[in-house]
Amino acid sequence: MTSEHVNAVIDACSSRISTRDDADLAGRSENLFHLTDTDGFAAIISAKCIWASLATALNDASEARYGIDLAIELLRERTKANGNAFDLLTLQYLLDPSSAPTVNQFELYPLVASLCGRVDRSGMWLHYGRAGRGIAIGFAPAIARALSMNLSRIDYDRHSQRTRIAELVDAGKAALGSSPTPQQLNDGAHLTSLYLPWLAIRMKHPAFSEEDEWRLSVHAVAQAGTFQDGTVLKYRHSGERLVPYQEHPFADIALIREVVVGYSSPTDSDAIRLILRDHGSSATVSRSTVPVR
Repeated sequence: MTSEHVNAVIDACSSRISTRDDADLAGRSENLFHLTDTDGFAAIISAKCIWASLATALNDASEARYGIDLAIELLRERTKANGNAFDLLTLQYLLDPSSAPTVNQFELYPLVASLCGRVDRSGMWLHYGRAGRGIAIGFAPAIARALSMNLSRIDYDRHSQRTRIAELVDAGKAALGSSPTPQQLNDGAHLTSLYLPWLAIRMKHPAFSEEDEWRLSVHAVAQAGTFQDGTVLKYRHSGERLVPYQEHPFADIALIREVVVGYSSPTDSDAIRLILRDHGSSATVSRSTVPVR
């Protein structure tokens, strides 16, 4: 069930986030790299499909908490300073989503796939490139549109992060107008609290800034326990974790422009060229010169 004030808050929060995403992407022509292992590379090439995984279920799930914890910190500061009812409710629902009004209670689950802006640094190969034994797939930035996903550059600046959180909360509040009813106030704060984790996946601790990470993302939305828009999730195991994910196919193999084989990978570059050719790709193939073992 939706209503005018619900749609107004959704539009305001979505616009606030997407405007920054669009600005980061504007004019970007360089490849963005997805690092994976040999099996993952073969699967992506063969199926022409990217998996977007639930952000909080990944092995670096603590990173997904960074932006949420920062939002909690900021809202606590604001409520202590001004006692604003909207901020108080937003904080309450961020801390406990189940306390939101049942009549318009939504759930939002961020699903992500990681990319990086460059693969000439050892840290990326060590942490994401299987200690130099993996493969980096270089996509054109247009991959996001082909996948029907958002593409965002990770923000590592704490001042910028706090500003963006404050702007999102203010946008949600402003969408309700000057005299919202108690029901509208509750619904607006609940929805804004859901968009804070959606914003948070665009943020990481400043210590990780050398990664130059970008994220493909989409959010699965549920109401009354039912996913909207025909969302279908699948599940995979990663170590001892269960990871929900969603498949996002892309039709144009030309979106893969480049493949970089890890410095320590036992995979022969000719084998990479052959599988690319068999699937209609003319992507360039090279071996990384970053000496990671």
